[in-house]
Amino acid sequence: MKVEITRESVAMGDDVWAPHKIMIKVPRDALIGHIAIWATDYLAFVTGNVMWTMKSLQPGDEESRGKGLMLLHFTYDPDSRQRTPSFASIGSYRTQLNKISDVLEPHSDGVRRIHFDYHSERGLMSAEELQEQLPPQRSAIKIV
Repeated sequence: MKVEITRESVAMGDDVWAPHKIMIKVPRDALIGHIAIWATDYLAFVTGNVMWTMKSLQPGDEESRGKGLMLLHFTYDPDSRQRTPSFASIGSYRTQLNKISDVLEPHSDGVRRIHFDYHSERGLMSAEELQEQLPPQRSAIKIV
């Protein structure tokens, strides 16, 4: 089964190699988690703590769309120059155990597609930082 993997660029220098696209062949019983583990070597090496969103691209989806499948978070240790991945499912519980063939529809060319969105550490903020950016509320949010 063929799966096309794409990813966002992480910097202007990375843009030189765009588009970041690779075709892989996976067994029919391969799971979403297998792609997540494989992607730890494929995704751009960035110093600092970064996150990638793995998304399914169904027929008709653009790269900016797609359904989130998993989060891949990389913690970088500057002393060892190593990054350590951690993973989380998005949406349904234990997405990583779903078969690729059950989650991704083949496109007209028979290829299934996955895209990775990049999120830098600079985009993360604490609750206090978020609150500072928000205008005052006119009324409280209530459960109805």
